[in-house]
Amino acid sequence: MKTIYKYYYENSMMLPKGAEILSFGQEKNIVGGDDSIIFWAIVDTEAPEERMNFICIGTGREFGSENIPKLADIGKYLGRIDQEQSWGMTERWHMFAPRKVGERERC
Repeated sequence: MKTIYKYYYENSMMLPKGAEILSFGQEKNIVGGDDSIIFWAIVDTEAPEERMNFICIGTGREFGSENIPKLADIGKYLGRIDQEQSWGMTERWHMFAPRKVGERERC
């Protein structure tokens, strides 16, 4: 059965196979601490799970530099998170899926 589920973001996590990411957001942590990054996805609750490894890249970071994959290795754009920092600056994080084997490279 297909339904929309909310997940708490981790760089690598198990999701039902074929999960379709709808959007990313933040949720206030009511017991203190940092806000939680969350996302919503359409999932088939009867599908077997598979590992999803997200790629998170900050605005201004160079593709192919230290700890950031080359653009050709990045798949579908999934959304953006705006994260307020304690020193008053806002970090913008862009979330991608890894490029799947056989998927066309970006132009």
